[in-house]
Amino acid sequence: MDSRDSSGHTRGDAETGQADNWFATFSVLDVGGSISSWDLRRLAAAVSKRWRLTMGRLSDRSRPSAVVLASVAFALAAPAAQQRPNFSGRWVLESPREDAGQEQIVRHDATWLSTEHGSEGGGHRAVYKLDGTTSRTVITSHGSETVTTSQASWKDDRLTIASTTMYPDGRRRHATEVWSLDAAGKLVIEFKETIDGKPRADVMLIFVKRKPIP
Repeated sequence: MDSRDSSGHTRGDAETGQADNWFATFSVLDVGGSISSWDLRRLAAAVSKRWRLTMGRLSDRSRPSAVVLASVAFALAAPAAQQRPNFSGRWVLESPREDAGQEQIVRHDATWLSTEHGSEGGGHRAVYKLDGTTSRTVITSHGSETVTTSQASWKDDRLTIASTTMYPDGRRRHATEVWSLDAAGKLVIEFKETIDGKPRADVMLIFVKRKPIP
């Protein structure tokens, strides 16, 4: 049974409101926009929970101010976000060797990542939002649309992109890409793909950076 306060709000309503307040505070502190809104919301939810637990154990006199706690939490979170790799560049496939030489251009900032590469009938470009929301890419060929929906999420310094593609003939494709940079600065993409009617394909793609993009 839900517990409600004198205003009729549930505990969940109060927790959501506190997290929203922390998010607003962190957004103000992040003047340079170094942390994505998705990560700010995750940080706000974690700090809100810790704040409630901590404040319940302390007397009024010993409680730190919300501003102090917010500043400390943000100072700890910002460097972690800034340590995430930036994948921008003109990358050339090195491995698997049978496909070596293929090139893709990656543009990447705090809020989105895009990839471009050549293909039959023209280039192919995909854009992925990094705030946890769904991205949608549509490719039209011979009057038919191939639609891909994707979600990207960070775990430490690795970016995972999960995509589902619907083809005009009804086939469905699921793909997962895990992006990272190795110690030599090469782009490593762990790629897994399943297409209706075919066995799953697993491959590790390794790219070397040819040059930065303007």
